[in-house]
Formats: sequence, structure tokens, C-alpha cells
Amino acid sequence: MIVVCFGQSKDVKATTDEIKSLFECDDVGKFEEYVGCQVIRENNKLKLTQPVLIQSFEDEFEIEEEISAETPGAPGVVLKPVRNERDAVKTEMQTKFRSGIGKLLHLMRWSRPDICNAVRDLSRHGQKSNKAHLKAMKRCIKYCIQSREMEWCQHPTRKWDGKDRDFQFVINGKSDADFACCPSTRRSVSGICIFFEGTTVSAKSVM
Repeated sequence: MIVVCFGQSKDVKATTDEIKSLFECDDVGKFEEYVGCQVIRENNKLKLTQPVLIQSFEDEFEIEEEISAETPGAPGVVLKPVRNERDAVKTEMQTKFRSGIGKLLHLMRWSRPDICNAVRDLSRHGQKSNKAHLKAMKRCIKYCIQSREMEWCQHPTRKWDGKDRDFQFVINGKSDADFACCPSTRRSVSGICIFFEGTTVSAKSVM
């Protein structure tokens, strides 16, 4: 189990000492890496990025130059399931497709919420994919490579001193839906973003 403490240095030390007195555990020091994420703290900001994972895309996948990648997925396009077995890719390529989707899911979960919708659509075809699915996956990967400098930045608009009992945190959200956009199931897709003191803490794309 991993426990992360945030706060003033003296408070973090006191909490760490208390935890160590109750459990057998190690203090690994400053919070600089977590589940493959590089953690950067500067000017009251907490940034999460995954440069090693982005590099693995370049090392493992051959991305054609002609693939467009202005956005993670093609606007207005919903990937259709494979109906004809002859259109399905071979087992080796299907394994490659699943590997790419797994990496994209991890990237989406921890540092790149902007690819949520594209990855959701891609992950629906993990059992059987075709050339169009592979091209869409490579587009999303190329987009991530081209925008590797992007990060999930936590930067609250206000700061609580921990003492004001009347302080009220501001939590709000935004949502949108694309009604019956899937041509095969006629299901809708909903996008959700939750903000805590002005910073995004959760983002989802759900069919």
C-alpha cells in the first residue's frame, strides 16, 4: 500500500512519524514518482506527466507520417465493430492493438484526460479489430507523442489555511452528451469533468 501525505513540512513529518509508529513501513522521501508518473511541483502547482510511457510509443509502434493527429480521434467518427471475419486483423496485430490500448488507458487515467473519448471508443474493439481501428489507435498515439509536453496540472484557484472553519470549498462540473451517436447500438456518449477549486480532478467519457 502507498500512502501520500500533503501539507506543511512539519505536519507531513508528524503524520509520517505517527504512521511509522503504528505500521512497519518505509519513508521513501519526496513525492516525485507515482504509478509511472513523473510528479513536478512548482509555484503551488502539481503536475503529472508520463515521459517514459510516451517514449515507449515511439519505440514500439511504427507511426506512418501521413496519419493525421490534430486531435486524439477523428471528429464525428465512431468506430464500428468488425462484422466480417475477413476484415479482422491477424492475431499478431490484434495483440499489438491490445498493447497500445492498454498503454493509452494508463496514460489517460493518470496524466492525459484529453484523450478519454478516443480511448473509450478504441477500447471497445479489444476482442476484434480491423485496419480502421489500428489506424485510429496510431492517430491517438501520434497525437500523444506530438503533445508530449502536455500534463495534468493541479492548480487550485484558492488556498485554505487549514484553520478557517467557515471556508467552503467550491466543487462544480460540466457535462455534455452526443445523443445516440453509435451507429450499431444507438447508445449515447456522455462527457463529464469535475472541478475542485477550479482544477480538474476527474474526467470521463462514458457510453
